[in-house]
Amino acid sequence: MVSSSDILQYIFSGITVGSIYAMVGLGFTMVYNSTSIINFAQGEFVMLGGLMGVTCAGALSEAGMPAHFAIPLAFVLAVGATTIVGMLMEKVAVEPTDHLTVFHYGGMAAIIYGLCRVLTDQSVPVALAVAVILTIGAYLLLKNKTIHSMKNPSVLQLIIITIAMSILLRGIAMFVFGKDAYFMKHFVTEDPINILGATLLPQTLLVVVVITLAAVLVGLFYAFTLTGKAMKACAFNRDTAKLMGINDRQMILLSFALAALVGAIAGFMVTPITLMDYDRGGMLALKGFGAAVLGGLGNGFGAVLAGFILGIIEGLGAGLISSGYKDAISLMVLLGVLFYKPSGLFGSTEAAKFKDF
Repeated sequence: MVSSSDILQYIFSGITVGSIYAMVGLGFTMVYNSTSIINFAQGEFVMLGGLMGVTCAGALSEAGMPAHFAIPLAFVLAVGATTIVGMLMEKVAVEPTDHLTVFHYGGMAAIIYGLCRVLTDQSVPVALAVAVILTIGAYLLLKNKTIHSMKNPSVLQLIIITIAMSILLRGIAMFVFGKDAYFMKHFVTEDPINILGATLLPQTLLVVVVITLAAVLVGLFYAFTLTGKAMKACAFNRDTAKLMGINDRQMILLSFALAALVGAIAGFMVTPITLMDYDRGGMLALKGFGAAVLGGLGNGFGAVLAGFILGIIEGLGAGLISSGYKDAISLMVLLGVLFYKPSGLFGSTEAAKFKDF
């Protein structure tokens, strides 16, 4: 027979994963509001934040840096690097190809050169030749084949691009970090806290507090800063915002940066509790999308709250039914919302419809 302490334990475990879904859902919402697209690479930002955090923390510890300095510095490096990845994704993959400049192609060549040197251990001349050839090929392909169709991209085209970027980031992570699962030591003591018969790890409490704080800061950014208000204006009506002098392309770039940032924070904080590997992003993106839809697509507060709700439902389902069905439970909730209440718990009927790009 299931006791009340068991149910509380299931809720605690659900809150932990729910905080991740909340951050992924918030990232979906920010990108959707600025571009009207669903960024299915959002889960990869969580994965990158976790794996880069493990790598940076390990390297700093091996260099002799104390843990109380290594962890914060690793956090800054991992979140910063993942934010740059999000910005590069918007610039290279989402922004219309007729906006690409020599700096974009130069950056593309530098990335290809680095990957050739690191992943295939090629010599400098060979890696340089490969980078030049592939960059020229990319330019010719974009210039002659796709530039005209991508001047006015449809929502479907951009969604497919984000799926392709998700697969690409996953493949790069597999080659760079390997297929093994990684973990970090807890940032705080590992002595469990007893609450009404259920145990709660201090790291779990830290995860919920940090992620909730990040969500609150994002909300304050949108509400009280000029840039945040400009992003909200673009979300309401991009054409009107442009007439008022707001650079909509900069706002879109910033939305991808913020989405990558919140995803990286979630990935870094949760890695000590749940192992992180290169293949975690896909399922996290799907569940984060479920949180965004459940909360009302375009509603940031709703996405965060729905993420916690979805996590608690998953935790209770895994405990009361079977842990093997926890993913199926989340997907059933998503399908139920899409079929019976596509506007979500906190959204309007108009918000449930995809906007025109």
